[in-house]
Amino acid sequence: MKLLNLLGATCPLPFFVLAYALSWVMWVPAALASQDLLPWPLPFTPLLIAGTFGPSAAAFIFTARHEGAAGAWRLLRRGFAYRLPFPVLVFIIVVPVAITSIAFAISSDAYPVLRPLPLLATFILFFFLGGSFGEEFGWRGYALPRLLNQTGPLGSSLALGAVWAAWHLPLFWVRGTSQFSTPFWLYFVFMLAFSVMFTWVHQESGGNLFAALLLHTVFNLTVVMFPPQEPVGGVDQSMYYTTGLFVLVAAFLIVRGKSSKGAEVASAEGLRQSYE
Repeated sequence: MKLLNLLGATCPLPFFVLAYALSWVMWVPAALASQDLLPWPLPFTPLLIAGTFGPSAAAFIFTARHEGAAGAWRLLRRGFAYRLPFPVLVFIIVVPVAITSIAFAISSDAYPVLRPLPLLATFILFFFLGGSFGEEFGWRGYALPRLLNQTGPLGSSLALGAVWAAWHLPLFWVRGTSQFSTPFWLYFVFMLAFSVMFTWVHQESGGNLFAALLLHTVFNLTVVMFPPQEPVGGVDQSMYYTTGLFVLVAAFLIVRGKSSKGAEVASAEGLRQSYE
């Protein structure tokens, strides 16, 4: 417990452990049920939804432990700071939609689903229950600012991307998930690239957590707008193109970041002070 107190305030390692534990205690039984490895039937959809809240729950637990109720309230407020720099907002909306639409057009002869009212309802559902609200208070709200205290944006992106990808491991054995039809190596590369994009949005918005929630939701919504086609050889072919394009965008952001001087790091302490 003394080690937990020492590390939790300055290092995200205990947070990662708790986030995994809270999620996997739900997802491992779901994976076993999906593979018919349990002696009794188990409805695994509620477990999948509950498991997505592991990172955010862990973030609020550690924040409340080290900063009290006021700190937890600051973390929650950061998720609803909806005023974003216009270039960041354009990036969040345009880039995921453009990339997935290109991948969809290359790999499929179907038509996209672009009905405004159903998409709006799905957006709201995905924001709160589709991963964004359950994950981003943890990944970009708690862990990323602490990683930025210790290393640069690229190192933070790659470290968090690797942890984020591995966190999804049980879902690769759950039928019906996007992970089930994606090779882990491909998903891992995709998550590293996506993590770079999240860090860029984090930095360019001054650590705005709503920006991360919005980016996560917009990308998840593209799965509805451009639905996956029948897997070929067990793999959703569009994921190859999506990953390749994400890597190109991430590489551009990395090069652009290296050429920019004097960029301010939105670290944990700075964010804490700005929301007091």
